[in-house]
Amino acid sequence: MASLVDFQSSFSKVPVCEENINFGVFVNTNEGKSKETLEEASKYPVLAGKVLLFTSGFFGLDLASARGKNSGSESRIEYVVCVDNNPNVERFWRGISQILVDSSSRIQAIDKIASFLLANNKVISPKSHYFVGYEILSSYSFTRTMVFRIKKDIMEGKSWLSSDESFDHIKSIFAGRKFVFIRADLSEKEVTGTIAKTLRAQGLFLDCIYMSNVCEYTEHYSNIEKFRSAMDQFKLSSKEDTYFVDTEPRASGGNVHHHEPLKMCIRKGFFETKVEQMFVASPSCKEYHSSKRSQ
Repeated sequence: MASLVDFQSSFSKVPVCEENINFGVFVNTNEGKSKETLEEASKYPVLAGKVLLFTSGFFGLDLASARGKNSGSESRIEYVVCVDNNPNVERFWRGISQILVDSSSRIQAIDKIASFLLANNKVISPKSHYFVGYEILSSYSFTRTMVFRIKKDIMEGKSWLSSDESFDHIKSIFAGRKFVFIRADLSEKEVTGTIAKTLRAQGLFLDCIYMSNVCEYTEHYSNIEKFRSAMDQFKLSSKEDTYFVDTEPRASGGNVHHHEPLKMCIRKGFFETKVEQMFVASPSCKEYHSSKRSQ
């Protein structure tokens, strides 16, 4: 098993991408069914590998704190890997990591996070103006709205910041140097393959992966077959019951600019499917468990 210090440095061979994009940061998810997904993820025990891999912002930590919580098992996520090709996401996590290490309480962390986001609004929202409904918001106003939504999620019990127990769990991961951010392209199989081999070499396996709607962006801008091939590399560090969380296909057929709301989907047995069936025939979590019970 990896030592505390070695876990972060062990990913040094993953090919990083250039800082050639300037997108905003989805600090909290705008995807529907997030609460239902967290509740579903909390029901089943965490796998022996205890690793969660995700992209983007805070929902990865929401998922890490929820996994296995209501399963009757004491096993929890112990290692967290964030992979994103956005340099602003890297800047975001650098700041959040320091806040978590320095904060002595959940309330202090919430205050520091709010101040950090507002002070770095050009990192969170690099465009000068955003259209929200019929309103035009500046970067600062947009980020302030995001802070309000984070606090709303906290009050509704959907956030890793909603309870002292969840906060202490996540803080221990960061303080123990068991969180690592990698600026890399998840559609490159050399990236996913190197990550999978690095985990496997340390005796670690993926309990859960959160991909948001990365597949949709890949389908719209690039090559879905290339992305499937990259995801297939994770089979080396996954098991038959590794969970995979992404979004359901939209009726707009992968048009990321369509305003149809996104809805999350949690799957099990994702890596049992053939590569050409990924994102097409992979069962939902409920379908998977139902089929296993009937066998």
